Amino acid sequence: MLRNIFIILASATLLAACAPKAAATAGPDPLANTSWLLDTLAGQPPVAGTAITLNFGSGGALGGYDGCNNYTAGYSLNGANITLLSPIATTQKACPEPVLQQSTAYLQALGKAATYKVDSGKLSLSDSGGATLATYSVQSSALGGTSWDVISYNNGQGGVVSVMADTQLTADFGADGNLTGFAGCNNYNATYTVSGTNAIQIGPVASTRKACDQPQGVMDQETQYLAALSTAATYTIDAGKLEMRTSDGAIAASFQKAAK
Repeated sequence: MLRNIFIILASATLLAACAPKAAATAGPDPLANTSWLLDTLAGQPPVAGTAITLNFGSGGALGGYDGCNNYTAGYSLNGANITLLSPIATTQKACPEPVLQQSTAYLQALGKAATYKVDSGKLSLSDSGGATLATYSVQSSALGGTSWDVISYNNGQGGVVSVMADTQLTADFGADGNLTGFAGCNNYNATYTVSGTNAIQIGPVASTRKACDQPQGVMDQETQYLAALSTAATYTIDAGKLEMRTSDGAIAASFQKAAK
């Protein structure tokens, strides 16, 4: 097991400066711009409390979250056949052993994928012998009707900072195009529109005018967070996380799904 983990991490180190090149796929790509959430790995559900995702971009690039680290690779299709370019590059975050074992097993399974099937909102990957490696359900990217807790935001000074301890910032995206939430001291509201696969525009943000002096810095945090919202140009939802980026690719704000 340690040897397998070392191989994956070593591969990630070697590829950190050069991501895998995407392979060309003849004809239309039915997987392009689709996003999936793992249901089973070798017939078993994911470790409790973890989520594993598989996201196909355009131009033969895929990526996702393996329950511990983000990963990327290239792929090509030929009919029902799928080929991943090897090795798969990953980040190198440390995780508890059960999660790390699952991540290793998942990446190994992904590397063995030889065929795929999409049916009724389900994706399955099988090896060259026809054995099912992993199954997935469609992962929704819809914002309407979702609620989030802010994890971090761009402070407008070239840095992304975490939300202060003992404060909570929230964002609730209504199905009617209204965004509401709590910015640490005041409630706020704005309109938002989404277009294409991941473009977003957040209108002028209005808030109540309560003044807060505790904890120290809470008002600066609020001002910076609300300003960051207006810079959002794109968004992605993956493994219960929402990330907004500016038009030049900088992180505007990141969120985790609010507990029900």
